[in-house]
Order: sequence, then structure tokens, then C-alpha cells
Amino acid sequence: VRVVVAGDPELSEIDVFTPFEKNSKHKWTTTPLQEEHSIQLLSVQPSYGSPNGWFGGDLFFSFRKSNLPLIIRLRVELRPQQNVSYYSPIFRQSERSVFETFRRLITLIGGASAVEKINENDMNTLLVESFKKGLVTSPLVVKNVIRLFERSQLESILRVRCPSKSDEFVPIGDRPTLQFFKTFLKGMVKLGLQQPSSIAVVETVIEVIKRQLELDIEASKECTDLLVDVYKQTRAAHKRVYQNILDGIRLQLQFREFVERADEIERLCRDRKQHTTVQQQHKDVVPLMQEALSVEHAHRSLLEALALKTGGKLRQTELKGIGRCLEKSALLPPEQRQTGDWNVSGVLDVVRAAVEFDNMTQMLFFLELLIASDPELCVEAKSFERGWDASAVEVTHQTKIWRVKNRFGLPSNGGWADCMINF
Repeated sequence: VRVVVAGDPELSEIDVFTPFEKNSKHKWTTTPLQEEHSIQLLSVQPSYGSPNGWFGGDLFFSFRKSNLPLIIRLRVELRPQQNVSYYSPIFRQSERSVFETFRRLITLIGGASAVEKINENDMNTLLVESFKKGLVTSPLVVKNVIRLFERSQLESILRVRCPSKSDEFVPIGDRPTLQFFKTFLKGMVKLGLQQPSSIAVVETVIEVIKRQLELDIEASKECTDLLVDVYKQTRAAHKRVYQNILDGIRLQLQFREFVERADEIERLCRDRKQHTTVQQQHKDVVPLMQEALSVEHAHRSLLEALALKTGGKLRQTELKGIGRCLEKSALLPPEQRQTGDWNVSGVLDVVRAAVEFDNMTQMLFFLELLIASDPELCVEAKSFERGWDASAVEVTHQTKIWRVKNRFGLPSNGGWADCMINF
């Protein structure tokens, strides 16, 4: 970490480490790197493993002197030795050292606001706060990212080589360059997408992601057989596990009643919209994200109330990233998408969450209360006759349910089963 920081001329003169080491036995010095190794540190993101695993973080940077503005992800890890307890004083001291180093780097790159809520003794809190912020998006980071687009041959690093074997295949979202841009955009979205300068930066990065996806699709035409093999191998293993679990769930009381009720609501929703396709109001991804930010709080508030009343566990998920929305648009079947069309109105899960239940009875209660929160649907579905009144249990939000996919009745091709509701 020291060597990487010393390689950035803008950071090398700032002493990040001395304050932490004033009571340490070991004094470290770092010799600046040679000029051809001069870098731009783009961002820092901590990572954290299990108590028996590893922790450390990722450093994203690019070389200043290179003609290719390649973004490099460097992962630094600290692993306990086999016979050393994770909670031993020596290892805990090392953890604190790594924690403090990343805390100072985040403060340096992202400003004090990036760590204002972080407890210095809690690595988990550091992880949570860094995820809330996404990759740090201070003016320094934005400036360094913009520099990447001012340099030549950006497209040459985006172009994808078609792998020759299935074990060489890397999913689009796992490639470091695209992963960096997608994560960077998540950080920008968390800042609110309100300032014109922020929107301008986001739109610049969006154009790079679009070009990356176009090149991926172009390259995939040369290796369709390999992609089919990867799909089959992945799908087969997952499907067996999912089928075994679903077979057990089918034995639970009220499984059949839930499936029948969910199928009924699915039919009612289909009839309400008269077989038209459910779509978002916005076709462009930036206004779609702005609207998602505006309803996120109400969405969470409703689901928290419903989960509390029915014994469910709410698993709130962050907004779907801009990069993933563009992927879904790009990967539509050719008959649904024209070249150059980046319509994201079909992405219906930008704001999303999952609610988990211990049994099907709780899940049925949740479904009934959500139906009862829709003033029109609850009449058609005869919720009151069945004894369900959302306001009686202090669920005050009103909704409109647009679509239901009951995959407990008809699992996906990969064997996955759940009940997905768009409202």
C-alpha cells in the first residue's frame, strides 16, 4: 500500500502513515518509484473476509506515462497463519494497522466526510460505510477518472479477446475495467445525481460502459459454442440444488394455498393492464436513477412495516447500478432492441428488496397485506371478505401492484423459485 501511494506524485508528499506509527517499534520508509512507474491512485475500497479468512482491500490506479489508460485493481490481503487464532493479540494488532491505513487513505482521497461515522476500532463499520459511499468520489478521484478519457487508445483496452476454453471465461461484470466504472457510478449515484457537474461525469462514464458492452456483444458472436457450454455447466449445478430445496418447501402447510393465491393475483394484474407490457416512465438511465432515489425511502418504509407484521426478515438491497441497467438493455434479444438503443424502461427492479420467511404461512400473510395495500386490487381480490385490512394493522402506505411472477408455481429455467412483485 505504501509503495502504491508513493507512486502518485499528488499523494507522495502527504504522510499518511506516521501518525499511526508513533508508538510502533517498526519504522518504515518508502522510496519513490521511478518516473515511468508514476501512477494516479483512483480509489480505495476495503474488503473484509470471515473470521477465519482474510481482510485487506482493493486499490484502483492507472499509470500516468502509459498510452493505454488501463485501470488496474490491486488487492492487498492479510491472512492468518494456519495455527494462529484470528483473535490472537498479534493478528488483531495487524488488523488494526490495516484498518487505520485504509481509513487514512479514504480520508485523504475522499475527504473527512467519507469516514466521519467510522468507529476506529471496527473494521466491519469501515466496510459498511465504504459500501454506502461506493468507491470514494471526491473531486480528486473525479479529476483522475476524467483524465482517463483524455488519453488515447481507450477503446483498445475495452476490446475483449474471445476465450478459447470455458474455464477462461470471465463474466462481463467481473472484468476489472468495467467493474471499476460500474462501482464508480454507484458512488456517484449515492451522492444524489443533483449537481450538473456530477451528472456530466456520470454521462461521460456511461458512454464508456456502452462502448464496452457493444464490444462484448461483438466478440461473443465468435464464441457462441463456448458461451453455451458455460451456461449449461453453471445452470446444471444450481438447478439440482434449487430443485432439492423446493421439493422440501412443497411439503409445508399452506404452500398450495400460497401458490393458488399468487397465481390468482398474477392473472388479475395481467387483466388490469390489458396485456400491455409493464414499463418504467423513463427510457434514459439517469432520470430513471433520479426517480429511484426519490422513492427509495418510501419503499423501505413500507416493506419494513409489512415484514414486522408478518414475521419476515427484510433484506434491503442497494439500488441496481447504472452499469447493470445498461447491461440488461444491451442483452435484450435482437427483435426487442435496435442497434444504439439504450432504452432501460424495461428494468423494473432498480429499487428492490427481498423479504425472507421461515414458513409459507408467514409468506402468505405478507402477500395478503401487500394486496390489501392496493385500494383497487384489494376489491378485485376480495381482500376484505377474506379478512385482510392493511389500515387495521397500521400499514398506511397505498400501492399499485403492476405485476406478479409466481416462480413457486413455475420455477425459472435454472430452477430458482420465489414470488416477485412489481408495485
